[in-house]
Amino acid sequence: YIQREPADGLVSDAVADKLRGALGGTVVAAERGMLGARIADLHAGHFSPKTGMVRAGSPVQQALDAFNSCRAEAAGLLEQYNAAEQHEAELGRIAGSLDDLQAQREEAEREAEGLAEEVQKVRALREAIKQLQEQQTRQQQERDRFADALKRHAAASEALAAANAELKQVEAQLDEARIKTEAAHRMHAEAQDAEKQADQERKRARAALERCREVKRAMSLSAERMTLVERIEKLQAQIEHLADIERACDGRAWPTKKDVTTARKLETDLRIKEAKLETVGVAVSVELLREQSITFEGGSETLTAACGAGETREYRSGRDATITLEGVARITARSQAEETQAIAEEVQALTGKLVKLLARFEAETPEALAELEAEHDRLLSDAEQVKREIATLAGDDADLSGVKQHLFAVEAELKGLLSAIDLAEEQLAGADAGEEKQLAALEKQAAAAHDEAVKLRDRREKDKDSAIEQEAEVRRRHTDLSITAETSRTQMEATLKGAGCADLEALEALDKQAEAELARLIAQTVAREADLPDEFSDPGLRLETVTQAIRSLDADILQHRERQAVLTERLRDARADDLYARKQACEERLAALQSALARVVREAVGIRLLERVYQTRREAASEPFGELEEKFNRILQHVTGRQRHVKLNADFSIAGFTDGTLDDELHGVDQLSSGAKEQMELIHRLALGEVYAEHFGPQMLVLDDVLVYTDQERHRRMLEVLRRAAEQLQIFILTSRPHFYRGITDPEHEFNIEQLGQ
Repeated sequence: YIQREPADGLVSDAVADKLRGALGGTVVAAERGMLGARIADLHAGHFSPKTGMVRAGSPVQQALDAFNSCRAEAAGLLEQYNAAEQHEAELGRIAGSLDDLQAQREEAEREAEGLAEEVQKVRALREAIKQLQEQQTRQQQERDRFADALKRHAAASEALAAANAELKQVEAQLDEARIKTEAAHRMHAEAQDAEKQADQERKRARAALERCREVKRAMSLSAERMTLVERIEKLQAQIEHLADIERACDGRAWPTKKDVTTARKLETDLRIKEAKLETVGVAVSVELLREQSITFEGGSETLTAACGAGETREYRSGRDATITLEGVARITARSQAEETQAIAEEVQALTGKLVKLLARFEAETPEALAELEAEHDRLLSDAEQVKREIATLAGDDADLSGVKQHLFAVEAELKGLLSAIDLAEEQLAGADAGEEKQLAALEKQAAAAHDEAVKLRDRREKDKDSAIEQEAEVRRRHTDLSITAETSRTQMEATLKGAGCADLEALEALDKQAEAELARLIAQTVAREADLPDEFSDPGLRLETVTQAIRSLDADILQHRERQAVLTERLRDARADDLYARKQACEERLAALQSALARVVREAVGIRLLERVYQTRREAASEPFGELEEKFNRILQHVTGRQRHVKLNADFSIAGFTDGTLDDELHGVDQLSSGAKEQMELIHRLALGEVYAEHFGPQMLVLDDVLVYTDQERHRRMLEVLRRAAEQLQIFILTSRPHFYRGITDPEHEFNIEQLGQ
């Protein structure tokens, strides 16, 4: 309800006036006490902060639930009370209806007694009429029998005349059909002879063409047989070559690439060990402590070198060595006899491994072993090449046995063809197969001639069948007409005999007598029927209607009495439950709840409007002050000469300041000195006043003993700021130290309060 209805009709005039004033409609006095936090709390108590709809459990929802519950209860009680009143009124109507129904039943019973006597009289008259109608029906049947006999006699006579006339026409048609049938038989026999001759010509042409094709096929098979024989010979040669290669590969052990690599590595290691064995002797290591010339003498060899500090030199000799350093170096000498023995053993082991590896493949050197490995690879490559050639020669036959089977099948087919064309293989080369295209053309012409002969024979056969069918149809028609004529004569005789008449004149006389008697019976029946009452005054129908009305009245009386008992019982229960008092009490409670609901709704709508007005005015008031922080910092930096930056809160209060350092940490105002604090507060007020004056016109600013703790230089800068601010603001300075502000304005604008008071 709150979401649908406009708000203007749900608040009091006083609240509406205040809202219009806040929205700018009228000028109202400023009031204190209704703060934003209080409005927000009241709004949250009624509405959901997320959806803005009425919150579950809010005063509005509680009042609405109580009102709906009471209204449902009141509706139920009102429905019961109205039903009781309707029951009471209906009881009165039922009592009157019962009296009317009883009176109507008594009147109907009296009318039924009188109608019963009239019904007896009408019943006797109807019985007499029924007897006359039965006689009339029998006479009508007799008369219809004579009339039907006359119609059947006339129809049979007409059918006989028509059948005799048509028989003459059909006999002429039958003679014509016999002539056509004989001609069709003759033409069909001629067409059959022509078809037989064409078929013989076609068979001769086809036999010649088939012999030509068989001779050519035999020649092709003979050539294919020669090709297969050559392929078999080549395959056998390649298979034997492949067997020789495989025997060569299987006849000895062949080295692998790994064996060749191993042999070469063993040979290399063996040479290194042998070279090392030759150079084994005395080993000397010298580490120098400073730059020094060193001389080494070993055997017949003398070496002299200049070395730096920390440098190490090593020398080897087959025997003892002498080193001269003049006491500035440390010398290490050792014998290598044990190492010589170990190297000799390694040489012997490597030699044994190499000899064993080469002996396994019957090679003398690693290079010979590599040549054996290369030869084995060549044999394997040759084997693969031979296998590919064998596969190519075998083709679709897969292998040699398949090629042989193919040759056997070709020879068998060739033998069969030669037997069929009655030729020996030696005669095949000189046989004349004939021109296949010419023979095919002749065969095609013979087949076309045969097809035409078959078509002609079929047409002649259809003509013959049609002629035979037409003759048979004419014969059937002749037979049917003969039967029809004989049947018509038989029907005429049977009709006269059935009527008991010798001829047609006697039958017509009997028909006229029956017609006269039927007319007399009809006249008597009409006279009696004129004495019967019409359908609207028939006493029987009227008696039946009255009887049905009595039964209907009895059913209505019983239904009214049953309904009367039910309503009486319901009224008794309603009076015992005291519905009226309960309804009145519920309606009073519903009115109270409705008033409470209206009050809560007005309050909720007022709170919603106040909250919206507050937010709207707050946003509108905040718009002009977007540049406040920038103006604040510009004045502050001018006065202090430092790169301080002030941060403001949403309500324009000072949140803190930064010193312009890299950490950008926000400091509180309470950390400033007294002078800096009073300067920042004054600059805050000046910036607010200037921004407000820029948007809303000139304003007044009152200063009371400011700048008490400010040093001289900043005091001078602050006075400059005040002079510029005076262009937009009317500034009043109250001070006990007038010399602090001397020169800031003209003397005529300076006042002494004590003198003014005197």
